[in-house]
Amino acid sequence: AGRASSLGSGLPLKAAGRATQKATTRRHKRHGAREPRLRQPDELGRRNQSVADLRGGSVANPTDPRDSRPLALYAGAFLFITALSLVSLYPAPHLVKILGENRATSLLATVASASALTEIVSSSLIAALVDALGRKPVLIGAACVVALSNALVGLFASHEGVLPFVAAKFTASIAVGVFFLSSGAILADLYRSTPKKLAASNGLLFALVNAGFGVGVGLSGVFKEGLGHRLPYLASSLIALGGVLALALGVPETMAPSERKPLSSLSRGVLLSRIANPFNFVRLLRQGPRLRLLTILVALHSAPMFMGDVLQVFVYSEWGLKKSDVVALFSLLATTGTFANIAAALGAVKLFGGLRGFNAAATLSGGLFWLALLLGDYKAALLCTAVGFLGQAKSIPAATLVATEGFQAGLTQGQIAGDRANLIAWLKVVGPLFYQRLYVEGKRQLGFPALPFALNALLALAALLVGHTALRPPAQATQAGGEAGQGADGKNKGDLSAARKAAEAAALGGCTP
Repeated sequence: AGRASSLGSGLPLKAAGRATQKATTRRHKRHGAREPRLRQPDELGRRNQSVADLRGGSVANPTDPRDSRPLALYAGAFLFITALSLVSLYPAPHLVKILGENRATSLLATVASASALTEIVSSSLIAALVDALGRKPVLIGAACVVALSNALVGLFASHEGVLPFVAAKFTASIAVGVFFLSSGAILADLYRSTPKKLAASNGLLFALVNAGFGVGVGLSGVFKEGLGHRLPYLASSLIALGGVLALALGVPETMAPSERKPLSSLSRGVLLSRIANPFNFVRLLRQGPRLRLLTILVALHSAPMFMGDVLQVFVYSEWGLKKSDVVALFSLLATTGTFANIAAALGAVKLFGGLRGFNAAATLSGGLFWLALLLGDYKAALLCTAVGFLGQAKSIPAATLVATEGFQAGLTQGQIAGDRANLIAWLKVVGPLFYQRLYVEGKRQLGFPALPFALNALLALAALLVGHTALRPPAQATQAGGEAGQGADGKNKGDLSAARKAAEAAALGGCTP
């Protein structure tokens, strides 16, 4: 009653609760009954809180959206990405110098695809570890692996070596997936009762990821090329250790011991069946034409992100850029990505008239960058990156409606997220190899090394056309049937319509299309 009163009159929930308590007291006094004690929200939170985590400390209350402890998670993620990006631009030019352009490009593409394939095969095992050990140990373990691998490269790798740098790059690719799987689970535990805050927290996390990438790439420019690899890799290791400390001291274990699933509860047959079926994303393509188009749109937007190191090799080899110029370009990409995600969360979707308008504007904005690369002008690339900053958030509309349409199709959010992650992982496998082949053959056969960017421009055009159909507003008849339907069938339709609007608002940080 208190909750209904607060929603209807705009009164705070606590005030409405006091009014309900007074009414209950008067009723019991009239009947001579003992006055019941009304539980306060903070008391309920304490009652639901678990007593200890794996380390003997307190477990975060997953139902309390006011919990400020994710700040340590944000700080740890920022330092983790900064450490990775500090050395992210080193392997490509180093391997080109040692192996030559073609062999280096092929090796880097193979490493990227191998890491993605490993991620597909091991994802079920990692998810089982997260549920068995808790979120925090796996999260800290991923950061520790990066700190250790970069320290080993900095201390022991030779200036003419190849294997240490390839191994560190492979390890970092795996650790990133594990880190964000664990961090996403922590945020979901903390805000599972408030999806709007969950969407906002995820948006802030990935804004900080973009910021960390920009800071790390910027710091890499401080180390001159003649200094070698030792200082950058050791500095990266120290920054990663700082992230480990932030996570260890500030992030709570959000999964109560009673909720954990021991590894012994998963039979060998269950794990093998999960690993043996690596094409789970196909299920999204079988859920009707609208969800099929949305899944295709996700793939069109995501494919250019998995070019591997082709862009780095191109700007070094074809444009002859210095390291400082490459650092400036990638720092600008990171900065615009941060602003694009913030703009989307603050209302840019409404500014363009909804999801379809935002998709068109963001897709065209992102296409400007590929056009500049086709023109072969470095300054034009910088200008188009700044002007077309909104292109960094072009995947928001499709990702939002995949979740809502999947829900209407009867899929759980866990299955939707898993199938979408499976699709992205396969793009990470195929993308680097395919783009590397386009670059090499385009340069050798056609004298046109910018062929991968021409493909990206065509993908942007296809995304514009597919998005116009896939992101169209729902039919008025369906909405009317959901809102005015009578009986059980009408009620279910109305519930789905309301849930869809709520999910869209949550995924966009409260911005309804």
